[in-house]
Amino acid sequence: MRSRPRARGSTAASPVEAASLTKKRHDHVMRDTRKMLVELHGPDDAPKFGAVYRDAKGEDRPCYRLPKREVMILVTGYSISLRAAVIDRLAELEAERAAALQAVAPARGSAGRRRPRGNHQ
Repeated sequence: MRSRPRARGSTAASPVEAASLTKKRHDHVMRDTRKMLVELHGPDDAPKFGAVYRDAKGEDRPCYRLPKREVMILVTGYSISLRAAVIDRLAELEAERAAALQAVAPARGSAGRRRPRGNHQ
């Protein structure tokens, strides 16, 4: 099965790249990828990420082309420190957003009030 063309501008990576980055064996990353895809998408949708790569001997081998979300899920499962960094950064972003919304909320509250219709004194 050949990989499907990706939408222009989409980010994708393969388990070959994930194995290299995480210092894991490729066959183990492929096993973990299959397990993750079945758990996330069900057994019928897992193959939609199927692809082929050419190994060092020039032979075609099966692999996956994973979207950014699935790559992050896969690689953060291999590293507790990376998982913690992602969680901490998301918490920081949520706190920054909450603070920004709170700073804007009082200004909106007073400007957005309308006078009741009817008897004005």
